Amino acid sequence: MRKKSINLLIEATEEAGIYKKLKKIMPLAAGALLILFIIFYAGSLFYIRSNNREYKLLQSEIKTSEKNISKYQSTEGIYLATFGILDVVKKILEKNTSVIADSLPEILSSNSEVFRIKTLTVDRQGQAVFNVTAFSLPVLEAFVDDLQTKENEYVFSDIKAQGILREKDGSYTLNVSLKYKRNTALSG
Repeated sequence: MRKKSINLLIEATEEAGIYKKLKKIMPLAAGALLILFIIFYAGSLFYIRSNNREYKLLQSEIKTSEKNISKYQSTEGIYLATFGILDVVKKILEKNTSVIADSLPEILSSNSEVFRIKTLTVDRQGQAVFNVTAFSLPVLEAFVDDLQTKENEYVFSDIKAQGILREKDGSYTLNVSLKYKRNTALSG
């Protein structure tokens, strides 16, 4: 029998010109791109490091500024509260407060060393509510007599007393509400 041989090797064909050129250029291009990548990577690391230093410096400046600001926050609160109070006072002064200005001296004229008016509120209609502490029963009776006299003189009307309490120190606390009226005999 005859032996047959089969050639399994593929015959080499001649490569195209472009393929030959690419074989020579591709390793050079890959090396150049690798060098460019390394340069950009190193540059980005340097940029990040410099920005990190600037960030840490800026962060330390912020912390010192916050410490300096925190020293003044309490006084800032006082200033803001003062501005708020002044704004309320300005609004009050813009309104007609003659009733309040007229009624306060009448109520406070009775205030003496033996009794004290603790809280006092007066609205624009002349309605007054206040809290009186008298240090003895005769003083409290004298205060009530004074209010009755002023009611008879048409200074006050609609006088109501409530919540009379005797404190532990022997003083008396009384809540009074009344309406201030202008004396028509004087203004007439």
